Amino acid sequence: MTDKVDSAIYIYDVEFDKVKTIKLKTFLGRVNHTLRNENQIYFALKDDAIKWREKYRWYSNPVITG
Repeated sequence: MTDKVDSAIYIYDVEFDKVKTIKLKTFLGRVNHTLRNENQIYFALKDDAIKWREKYRWYSNPVITG
């Protein structure tokens, strides 16, 4: 299933009249950076989304002990 992350996305560059390739993970990173003020983050794999959610929950609701 991790082959999705290495999948290619094809981009047509109008300025240079070229078709370029970019890895899905790189593309999603750029999209997420552009939309960083939104309430959604995009992932290629469900496992990555679940891991990020668990990490984010901890930071947004830290458990204070002691």
